[in-house]
Amino acid sequence: MQRQQFQRGRWQQPLTATLLALMMMVTLFALRGITPFGNHNLLIGDLGVQYTPFFTDFVRLVRQHTWSFMNLHQALGGNWMPVISYYILSPFNLLLFVGRASQIPVMIAVIIMLKVATIAGTMTFYLQEHWRTTSRFVLVFGLAFAFSGFVALNFFNVMWLDALIWLPLVTWGVDQLVRTGRTVAYFGWLFVSVVTDYYLGYMTCLFIVAYFGYVITAEWPKGQSVRAWWHQQRGLIWRFIVTSLLSVGTTLAILLPTVLSMADCKK
Repeated sequence: MQRQQFQRGRWQQPLTATLLALMMMVTLFALRGITPFGNHNLLIGDLGVQYTPFFTDFVRLVRQHTWSFMNLHQALGGNWMPVISYYILSPFNLLLFVGRASQIPVMIAVIIMLKVATIAGTMTFYLQEHWRTTSRFVLVFGLAFAFSGFVALNFFNVMWLDALIWLPLVTWGVDQLVRTGRTVAYFGWLFVSVVTDYYLGYMTCLFIVAYFGYVITAEWPKGQSVRAWWHQQRGLIWRFIVTSLLSVGTTLAILLPTVLSMADCKK
C-alpha cells in the first residue's frame, strides 16, 4: 500500500516545486520591473557582453540561412565551434527562436526563470526518490537548492544553471546503479550533463565520485574487513568506473571538435 501511494504521488512533488519556483521567479521579476515585466534587464557580466551578442548573431544567421563558422566577436575573428558547443547545446535555447532577434534579452530572462524552476523540480525528484518519501517537506529543500547562493551569484552565466538541473538526476542515476545494478539512468544523465555544460561537467564528475564512495560505504557491515568488503563491492565499483568512462567518452563525439579548437588557443 505504501509503495502504491509513493508511485501515485511520484510526480506531484516535483511538479509542485517547479510551479512554486516559477511563481516565485515571476513575482520577483515583476516586483523589480525586470523584463518581460518592466524596462530593467539582466544583461550584466558575461550575459551582457558574451551570451546575448552570440545568441543574437546565432539566431539571425540560422533564420537568414547565412551560416558561417567565423566568429568576428573575437579580435580579428576565430572559430565559432567551441562557442557553439558551450552556449547552444542546452535544450532551453530552443526558446531563443520563439521571438525576433531583438527580443533575445526577453527570452534570456524567460529561460533563466524556467531553469531555476526546473532546478527545484529535479532536486525535489531526487530527494523523494533517495529517501523514498512523498512528504511535502522535500519541497522546502528543493526550493532552497534552486534559490541557493550559487544561483543568485551566477545566474548571468546562464549555462551554469544547466549543471544544477542535471546534477540531481545524475545523482539519482548513481542511486539506481547501487540499488539495482542498472546503468541506463546514470549513463544517460551524466552524458546530458557533460554535453550541455562541459565547463562545469568536470565538477559534476568529481562530485559523483565522492557521492558514489559515500553511498557504497555508508552501510558498511560492522566488523567486515576491507578485503571482504572489496570482494563484495568490486563488481559494482568496476561497473561504476566503466559506465562513467563510457558516458563521458561518448560526449567526445560532440565535444571533440571543441577540444581540438581550444587546443589551438594559447589561453
